[in-house]
Amino acid sequence: MTKRIREATVDEMANLAESLFLNGYARHKSLLMLLYHASENEAAMPLALIDALDGVSDSMLEPAMAVTVSQYFLENHDCYCVRQLRMIRLARLNLARHISNQEPPPDDTMLDPEMHQYDEAGIKKLIESVSPTNDLKAVFQAYRRLIGLKSGLLVHKTLGSDVPLEELYHAENFEHTSSYDEFLNMEKLKLS
Repeated sequence: MTKRIREATVDEMANLAESLFLNGYARHKSLLMLLYHASENEAAMPLALIDALDGVSDSMLEPAMAVTVSQYFLENHDCYCVRQLRMIRLARLNLARHISNQEPPPDDTMLDPEMHQYDEAGIKKLIESVSPTNDLKAVFQAYRRLIGLKSGLLVHKTLGSDVPLEELYHAENFEHTSSYDEFLNMEKLKLS
C-alpha cells in the first residue's frame, strides 16, 4: 500500500528513519526530513525514532548539545535502550566509565549502562553550558529546528538556513518552506 507522508503514523516514519540511518544515510536529506516531521510530538516518539535522532546528532551537534538531547530522551523515555545510548555518548566524553576500570571493559558488560559510573557533576556542567536554565525540552526543540534547517523544510525568516546556534532557541523566527508541503504530499513511503 502506498501512503502519503502526511498519512503515515509516527511508528511507520520511525521505522523508515531507523532503517535509513542504519543503512548509512545519516546525513541524507530524506532521513532528516522524516526525523523533523516525525519528531513533532516528542512525547509520542517510539524508540526507533529516538535511536535515529540520537545517531544523527553525532554528525550535527557539538558534544554538549548531543549529551543534553540524550538526557532529554532519558527523562522522557526511561528504558534500557535510551540509557544505553546516553551511556555510550557519555563514555566518549569520559563522563562514564565501566565499574571494572578495565581497558577495554569485559565484553559481556561493556555496553550495559548499569555497569558504568557517571560523572554527574561533569554531566551537569556540560548540560549547563548548552542550557543554563536546564531546560532540556528547549534544547531538544532547538535540535529539531536544526534538523529542519538541514533538511530544507525550515528556514529562518531573516537569516535563511545558516543560523548561529543561539538563534535555534527562538522558534518565532522560523517558518516552514514550500518544500514541507511537498514532502508531506510525497507518496514514496511503501508500507505493507
